[in-house]
Amino acid sequence: MIKDITIALFILVTLLSSCKEEKPSTEQLLKEIKEFERNISEQEDPISFWKNLLKQKRYASNRVAKSSINTMIGVGFYRSNLDSAEVYGTKALVLIEDLEGFEREKIVVYNNLGNIANVKGKSFLSSFYYYRIISILEANPSKAVLRLERKVQSYLNSANANINLNLEESAYNLTRVAASYVDSLSKGDYGNYLRFRIYSQLFSSSYNLKKNTDSLSYYLEKQEQFLISPEAKRFHYLQKAYFFDLNNQFDSAKVYYQKCLIIDQNERKDNVTTPINEYVAYCDLLQNSINRGNINEADSLIDKLNEMRQDISLNLPDLTHVDFWEAMMNYHYKFKNFEEYHEATEKVLELIQEIHKEAELQAKEEMHAMYQLEENKKAIKELNQDVEVKENQLQQTQFLLIITTLGILVALAILALFYYRQKNQKLQQEYE
Repeated sequence: MIKDITIALFILVTLLSSCKEEKPSTEQLLKEIKEFERNISEQEDPISFWKNLLKQKRYASNRVAKSSINTMIGVGFYRSNLDSAEVYGTKALVLIEDLEGFEREKIVVYNNLGNIANVKGKSFLSSFYYYRIISILEANPSKAVLRLERKVQSYLNSANANINLNLEESAYNLTRVAASYVDSLSKGDYGNYLRFRIYSQLFSSSYNLKKNTDSLSYYLEKQEQFLISPEAKRFHYLQKAYFFDLNNQFDSAKVYYQKCLIIDQNERKDNVTTPINEYVAYCDLLQNSINRGNINEADSLIDKLNEMRQDISLNLPDLTHVDFWEAMMNYHYKFKNFEEYHEATEKVLELIQEIHKEAELQAKEEMHAMYQLEENKKAIKELNQDVEVKENQLQQTQFLLIITTLGILVALAILALFYYRQKNQKLQQEYE
């Protein structure tokens, strides 16, 4: 009997120790996830891998680890399904946002959601998420929350989101913060890409804020050191054309508008971009020919643009049509066609009104989405708290049950030992 009780005691002590076994730390789990990310094979489906990992209690029971895995699933969907990427990104946000600390992990989540919103054309949402990153950086000025390049990119992304919302002064100030790190950036392609973004965004904000032309000239000069891609060259050529237009140097501006068109045509042939950029480049050239008073060139460009406008397959957005009709308005005014000028003006106003209506509807949708996000976060936060409470209660119940059983077995062992001793004493007395 004593042997059986001893075995039972051993089993219970083992169970007790397993109940009290410490869970892996969050830092350890994040390190493991990072290692998985680094070593996942190209042949393996990353989305399936992360979903399977999410089923393991080791990771699913930790909110930060669970958030990081949801982030990785969202990244996997980024190129193929933006809606799914947004769903998993939002799950990641809800899991981690109210936790104290974990600034780096939160920034990754905000950045991914900001990028998704930006690609989907949701300017308010992208600005909202990028601003959260800036808030974390500003709250931790002396803490190395991000490596320098990522920090600069975050300021530039937030500035660009402000440009999309026509908040030029705010965009300019955020870009100035990014510019304060320009000399400390790495010398490689990524560092040079960020340097180019800094100077091109400073040009855009300064141009829209009508700052002095000396600053614009300086930003263009600095850009020329970092033209590492066709996209960068196009931005530079377009801004240079704007600069020459601003100074009434229309012949020089034409050279750079034509450079933009050549890049757009080459990229369209290679299926790198849609025809929208090419259409806008023709609109810019049309406006330039009007500024130079070249009616024959303007007429030729109008024919080309009308041909593109009639091609339904191009699916040109309303904003590009505004570019065309603004040029037509200036064309008719320049060459004294006042009746046509008024018609073109009405068309511009009509299109702008439609764009404003669409923008207003989109803003309402985005505000509603942000409200829903906050409501979902509250609901999921409460659910997570309930789950944690129930898990703690279950662990406590299991622990108490094992302690109670252990106590009973110890008592039985003592009784058995007492009985065994009594029996031995009695047998010894009888023997004597």
